[in-house]
Amino acid sequence: MHLNWKSGILIIYWLSTKYSDGASDALYQTVEAIQGGIAELPCSLEDKEDGDSVYLVLWYRREDRTPIYSYDSRSPRVGGLPDLWSEPSVFGERGTFHPHLVGTPAVLSVKNISKTFDEGDYTCRVDFRQSPTKYHRVRLRVIVPPGQPVLTNTNGDPINDMVGPFREGDTITLECTVKGGIPAPRVHWYRDNILLDDSDQVAQGKSMRNSLTILHFHREHLNSRFRCICFNNNLTVPSEASTRINMIFPPLGVRISSEISPFSVGKQYIIRCISWGSNPPAHLELNWKTGLKVPPGPGAERGVLKPLNITREWNSTKATVIYRPVLTDSGSELACTAVNSEVKPTALIQDSIRLQVYYPPTVRLEIGKAINLEDLEEGDDVYFECSVEANPPPYKVTWLHNDVEILPRGSGNVIMSNHSLVLQKVQREQGGEYRCHASNVEGDGHSEPIQLNVMYAPVCKDRKDRVYGVSENETLLVECLVDAYPSAVSFSWFFNNSLTSTLLNKDLFSSSPGHSVLSYTPHSHMDFGSLLCWADNMVGNQKHTRPCIFHIIPTGPPESPGECRSINQTETQIMVQCRLGYSGGLPQHIHLEIYSSSGYILANMSGI
Repeated sequence: MHLNWKSGILIIYWLSTKYSDGASDALYQTVEAIQGGIAELPCSLEDKEDGDSVYLVLWYRREDRTPIYSYDSRSPRVGGLPDLWSEPSVFGERGTFHPHLVGTPAVLSVKNISKTFDEGDYTCRVDFRQSPTKYHRVRLRVIVPPGQPVLTNTNGDPINDMVGPFREGDTITLECTVKGGIPAPRVHWYRDNILLDDSDQVAQGKSMRNSLTILHFHREHLNSRFRCICFNNNLTVPSEASTRINMIFPPLGVRISSEISPFSVGKQYIIRCISWGSNPPAHLELNWKTGLKVPPGPGAERGVLKPLNITREWNSTKATVIYRPVLTDSGSELACTAVNSEVKPTALIQDSIRLQVYYPPTVRLEIGKAINLEDLEEGDDVYFECSVEANPPPYKVTWLHNDVEILPRGSGNVIMSNHSLVLQKVQREQGGEYRCHASNVEGDGHSEPIQLNVMYAPVCKDRKDRVYGVSENETLLVECLVDAYPSAVSFSWFFNNSLTSTLLNKDLFSSSPGHSVLSYTPHSHMDFGSLLCWADNMVGNQKHTRPCIFHIIPTGPPESPGECRSINQTETQIMVQCRLGYSGGLPQHIHLEIYSSSGYILANMSGI
């Protein structure tokens, strides 16, 4: 097209050259653009001789001979810019030619592309100042993207962002339908990023559809996202609709554990329980398989041990409890049960630990069943049994008599065997308190005492005969003391010599438990001899054992000491030892005098 002015009239000359001249050798270059987007139609300006320049660029549509866009550098505008023109009925202001792109051909950029109005074949004619004219043919394909896909079930009900919950083994069919799109869109199913199904089905009303059937759900499907991807080009992001799978399933396992075992009574411990593989996370319960319940605290009734804290992370549940063992827990099983009540019938799984509880000995002392502690006499056999409840078993059991440990002896009437103590033919000195004592690694335990009262007939407190010297018609008070259990309250006195034996009148003595005093006066030599005292209690009469004996003799001067000799003599001291003679019936005093060789007295001393 050439523009000339003649007589003030603008005359337009259309170039008569058909754009097909030389174009038979040109190849179509296909360009794709998105409906409503930008299309860039390429046109190379580089096919020219060295030093040449572009003179004129014209764009034609299909076989039209009228240009729809021109780039004219023959008559530059102000500033030296080429003259640009765009047919208003075609591109108008939507089209812009970019001749100076770095590394790529010049392009005619068209905005807001329409499939109805813009799709088709275009020719770019390039005139150079010296080089031959060049033609470039472009085929523009306008793509209409598909709409947003819709997910439904087989009943046509819409499916939201999450579907379910399902159980293991369930089956579901998902349908994805998309409307619109030129060319017809592809409809693919993905599980997360893995392609599952790329088969397309034509639906009614120019819609595309793809159905996906998921057979036999298993645990790995939980939270999987099934994505329906719809696309018909590589220029835009595919449209997508997706849903996430929700499932419920029972726990796979549960484990109960403790930081320390065995346990000790009086201390507290941490017990942990964890379950896994359940959705939603399982509920944990701790209880006793024996039927006993864990004590929640001192003095409280036993009940199910409630966790101190619970944490849930995805499909696992962790519970932490404080456990205070008691003696009766030993040997019991503490179980942790994981329950998912959402699964019907209710699914549960259990793990347990057998508790080994250590505790110090609890000791109980028992007397033989055939023994009557109220009627135990000297000479009877006595046996004790020490019952010890302890864990671990005691490593030592000892016996105490009046808080003094009883040691095993090779001989005697004491026999110790395991937890038994036997006193054969018990003696009165073996009466008193008896205890047994047990020890293990947890501590010590004492039994309550058993008081052993051994009854015996009266015996003299002073086992030796007593001698009293007295003159005729002199009154003497003779005291008789006896030991007995129960106490002796009945006393008898006898006088005995070579001529007579007489039971003395009760008026001559007074008595109290374990004690009797006789007032005795010898009137002639016939009244000198021996006084015999014996007592009675419920066990027996001292008369049949050995009475207490008191010898009454007349008083007189003592005999001289004899067999005197010095021992341990040194320069400064001397010790003299003598055999005493008869005392004459009265307490005697010893008198010692020491003389020098010249007859001077060196020492004069007396003693008893």
